[in-house]
Amino acid sequence: YIHVFAEAGLNLFNGDLNMYGFLADPAHFKFNAKLGAGYQFTPVFGAFAKVGMGAFGGEKDQLNNGKVVNAIIDESKFVIGSINASFNMVNLFAGYNPDRMWDFGLHIGVGQINWQARAVDITSNLPFDPEIGYGTNDIEKGWLGDRASAWTVPVGAEFTYHASPKVDVYADYTFNFSDSDRLDA
Repeated sequence: YIHVFAEAGLNLFNGDLNMYGFLADPAHFKFNAKLGAGYQFTPVFGAFAKVGMGAFGGEKDQLNNGKVVNAIIDESKFVIGSINASFNMVNLFAGYNPDRMWDFGLHIGVGQINWQARAVDITSNLPFDPEIGYGTNDIEKGWLGDRASAWTVPVGAEFTYHASPKVDVYADYTFNFSDSDRLDA
């Protein structure tokens, strides 16, 4: 069957300018939203594509190299798209049951992010060089105007509640690995 979906939620940035490394920094959560469509080939295997936009947020008192002190992401915007394979783990291990109210699934895919970002020194409010995706340099120049581009590998999991035969409500967490270290400028 074919399915369409919309999702919105918080974006947690896990790059160099995240105060707590891999842990969440609630002071710098940003918003993102995505639209998508997919096809469920079997009770276990499906595929979907989605595209969305959002922003990054982050701050760090000192980077590991000791050169940048008191940095914050001043501005960042992104457009992201991906194609994913999905696996319904409940149907895989417990068998298909059309009356089941809850499901758990995993997904992995490939995509691309197009972004612009600027980080500034908190004490002087001066931007660090270079700004990424503003047309001021050619670092990771992408195909969407002056924005930079990088490949991503989204990996995630979702819990799904089947509210009715045609409506599902789900909570999804996706970690996007990127081939760039410049998302935070």
